[in-house]
Amino acid sequence: MASKAWTALICSAAIVQGVYAREVPFDFTHCYSGTFKYVSQSEDAEIDGWELTGILRSHADAKLFDNATSHCMGVGKRIGSEPYSFIGYCKLRSPEGNYIVYEQHRLPTSTTWNWKVVASGGKWQGAKGEGASARVTKAKGIHEGTFQQCNRHEGTLAIPE
Repeated sequence: MASKAWTALICSAAIVQGVYAREVPFDFTHCYSGTFKYVSQSEDAEIDGWELTGILRSHADAKLFDNATSHCMGVGKRIGSEPYSFIGYCKLRSPEGNYIVYEQHRLPTSTTWNWKVVASGGKWQGAKGEGASARVTKAKGIHEGTFQQCNRHEGTLAIPE
């Protein structure tokens, strides 16, 4: 009998969650500029901290994140001949003031990176979501220790109603 009650409770929670959240697909290009601060910058080990700010352009019909601004910080490393990897956090803020904060990471074995929402606010309070990103273009930094780049992000955001 207890297992039937738990099953009913779980099914009810799933139904209620569907009523209170809508999944919105997103697809945007994120262009930004930032700076590196190095702990080590040698052939044996590149270990750095980075910070960037940027702007987003949506490609999806819903225009989620269109004209949003960003602020990100993280740390990265390359040991020996392995590719660069990193972990970081980004805040994306819509023109209306809604925002998400996501954690992102890229393993040395990948050319793409994954991210998931860890905090949100405004009309997006309680949002859940995840996505994947890949570099579209990267230019030589305009000054020593800087970088300019654009990435494409795709995924879904479940926004409470």
